[in-house]
Amino acid sequence: MSEVYVHVSHVLSKVDLTEKEVLTAFGEDPLKPFELVRDFVEYLGFEKVRNVKFEDAFFDGRNFVIEYSVEFDGGRVCVRIIRSEKPYEVLRKYYEKFDRLTD
Repeated sequence: MSEVYVHVSHVLSKVDLTEKEVLTAFGEDPLKPFELVRDFVEYLGFEKVRNVKFEDAFFDGRNFVIEYSVEFDGGRVCVRIIRSEKPYEVLRKYYEKFDRLTD
């Protein structure tokens, strides 16, 4: 089963999206997957989203992390959409990618 999560402000939440929905949206426009989770992000308290910037995407087999920088009424937050049955594992691999780039 394909598990899709939203990771925002150190909170990981499973969302009712499929891998296919996210990847199809991403193929059309890298900002589109965020629109699929915008209501959920605002529900978490990050209301009145003003600007969304696509930051990066990481693919590891069927697993992925898509990262956005989101400006909202109260500041800025990082939002990640993650597909994995082990989301913390793929998130760790995503962070390791940056460690390799900065070494």
